[in-house]
Amino acid sequence: RKEQRRRRIWMKDYLKKRNFGILKDLEVDEEVLFRNFTRMPRPNFNTLLEIVAPKIAKRNTHFREAIPVAIKLAITLRFLATGDSFASL
Repeated sequence: RKEQRRRRIWMKDYLKKRNFGILKDLEVDEEVLFRNFTRMPRPNFNTLLEIVAPKIAKRNTHFREAIPVAIKLAITLRFLATGDSFASL
């Protein structure tokens, strides 16, 4: 059996500093950009968000902050619409 090494750090520093500003950028810009990114109008996105939010929400822990639910939904919709790789998303 392979011996497991104890982790010294939970998350890399550059990941701790990540910015979830993509939705803020989309909110400031025109509706066309939001629709192009999520492939749906903002009211439909908000309705879908209300439905799925309790199922995909995670709690913040002492080790890391959870990804906001709106970001998870937007990235998932983008992936389903375009089929882009995870790295490009």
